[in-house]
Parts: sequence; C-alpha cells; structure tokens
Amino acid sequence: MTTSAGIAGRAIVFGDDVNTDVIIPGRYLVSIDPAELAEHAFEPLGPEVQARLRASAVVVAGRNFGCGSAREQASTCLIGAGIGAWWRARSRGCSSATRSTPGSWRWSARPPSTP
Repeated sequence: MTTSAGIAGRAIVFGDDVNTDVIIPGRYLVSIDPAELAEHAFEPLGPEVQARLRASAVVVAGRNFGCGSAREQASTCLIGAGIGAWWRARSRGCSSATRSTPGSWRWSARPPSTP
C-alpha cells in the first residue's frame, strides 16, 4: 500500500543554521499563545520577512533549521503564523517535512542522483 501527501501553497525560504533565537526571540518565551507568538516570529529579520512569513503556508529551510535552544515556542509561532508545514534539509541528499496541524505526518526522502 502506498500513501502520498502533498504540500501546497506559497513558501518562504531560509538558508542554513536558522536558530531558535531568530525564529522566536527569547524575550517572548513567556507566552504559549500561537497568535501572540506569531506576531514576533522572525522579528530579528525585520518586518519584510515577517510579512512574507504571514503570506506563506510552507517554510523551506536548509540544514539546522531550529538549532540552538530547545523551545516549543519556535514551532508554536509557525503554527500561529498559519504555516502548515516546514521542510528542511537534514544532511547531504536527505530531507524531511513536518506537518504542523493535527493528524501530523512526517516523511524523509533522498532525491534521485543527478549526474
């Protein structure tokens, strides 16, 4: 039996090593409300990036997305911003995606080799 799931929508793209202090600055960790946290998601990167995040449904990021301090608010702020899934490169040729809504799914894939 084969199961497939699709991800659709506008994406915002980040590079490697986006740490949790960039995703949600530490001064906002007093909240667990997704909507409140979303107002401050990626605040260090400026209002233009925040506006692009709110217009997106998917986050695509390089290696080490979410590195740094372990904090639940980093994923909670993405949910509050309306992000339905995030994709990140894990290592050479591997990737992973996480759905941020109930009924979550995860997948890993190695893309086909290119000459």
